[in-house]
Amino acid sequence: MAELCSRPRKNMEKTTKIKYNLACGNDYRENYINVDNGSMSGNKFDIQEDLFDFRINRNTADEILVCHFLMYIIPDQALRLFERWYFGLKKGGTLVIETQDLKKLIKNISSTKNPAIINNNIVQFYGAGAFRGHKWTWCEETIIPLLKYVGFETIERFEGGYKNRKDRDITIIAIK
Repeated sequence: MAELCSRPRKNMEKTTKIKYNLACGNDYRENYINVDNGSMSGNKFDIQEDLFDFRINRNTADEILVCHFLMYIIPDQALRLFERWYFGLKKGGTLVIETQDLKKLIKNISSTKNPAIINNNIVQFYGAGAFRGHKWTWCEETIIPLLKYVGFETIERFEGGYKNRKDRDITIIAIK
């Protein structure tokens, strides 16, 4: 046993990245800790907990992914969660937020007379079916100031995101 313990530990230097997929819904991701409140039946997750109760230990997370959750909360709630997530990220850790873009939705609605396109974009404001209950619609001008307020300095914006909807969505990446 002593012989095994005295061997060089070359592979021990590799560390596993700690990545969270918060409000994962039906988007279970391998190599992430998937957290969801379980409100939708049949969803797979690793931890069942409401995001307002869920805590990440200080400076432990490499990445926090939040995909299509912000529409269910208002700005003061987002600010509290952004503070909590900033606290949990390591220096250099990233917060990845994907959400619908208010400005794109307005453009899509105002540039057509097609009722199907109009209705598909209106659904992003209010939700529908199991996704009913949207409370807010975001754009970079409403997200980025909150992220800066809590301490994120490097913030990038991208069109579309994981759902590959450049016509509707934005992705904001904030680095601690």
